Amino acid sequence: MADEMGYQKKLYVGTAGSAAATQVLQATDVDYNVDYDFGNTTIRGAGTSVPIETENPTVRKARVSWKMIDDPSDSVLITLIAASKNGTAIACKITDSGATLFDGDIYIPKQCAFPLRGESTYSFEGHPTKSAARSPTIG
Repeated sequence: MADEMGYQKKLYVGTAGSAAATQVLQATDVDYNVDYDFGNTTIRGAGTSVPIETENPTVRKARVSWKMIDDPSDSVLITLIAASKNGTAIACKITDSGATLFDGDIYIPKQCAFPLRGESTYSFEGHPTKSAARSPTIG
């Protein structure tokens, strides 16, 4: 089996409430993280030894983030900046060899970087929401 490279994964965005269909071609780095919050399930036991802490997952958390070079001619970037500025949710999907890793509506706060030696960039971090008509799915 051949190694898969990061550029082979695809990021799509679109209007919240519908399927994300516009591929983000000018993204540089894309990160996708799934994490959990945990509830403590540790029990005292017989009192003959120190208990071992145990936990069970209580909430799954997905985070999608990506970086884009500041290109004023990129209409996708302009749309994402506006959505971030206005607090508007967008649709987002990440695929891996045809399989969907994440699909849902997200809010996207942004960060800007303006290095002295290098290109200006925008970084977006997606926070899933179900309030924009679609609940997220994690693949």
